[in-house]
Amino acid sequence: MLSRCPARILAVPVLLTMAASWPAAAIAARPASRSAAFVCDSGVRFSVIYQGGRARITTSHGSWVLGRRPSSIGRKFQSGEATFIHDHELAALNGLPGGPFRRCREAGQLLTGARP
Repeated sequence: MLSRCPARILAVPVLLTMAASWPAAAIAARPASRSAAFVCDSGVRFSVIYQGGRARITTSHGSWVLGRRPSSIGRKFQSGEATFIHDHELAALNGLPGGPFRRCREAGQLLTGARP
């Protein structure tokens, strides 16, 4: 019985070390973000940063975070009145100030906007 006691004493710090390193490993395993900028037929622009199940939309009027929703076409993100759909090279954004955001295509430069 006494011979097992030192092994138990050694096992506790090892388990604690493993448990302490787990959150860092979980954070490192998060999917990388992807950025895209769009220009629409009307000439307005907006940027999107995709991270996990969310999209941060930035227009000249500010930034909003939309959650991913099921969609039969492309990727759809929605929050309250705002809806963003990105299907291949085309995108549409409804319900945010600064539009209309219709028939938008990917562009090269990201926008930086105020965050409300």
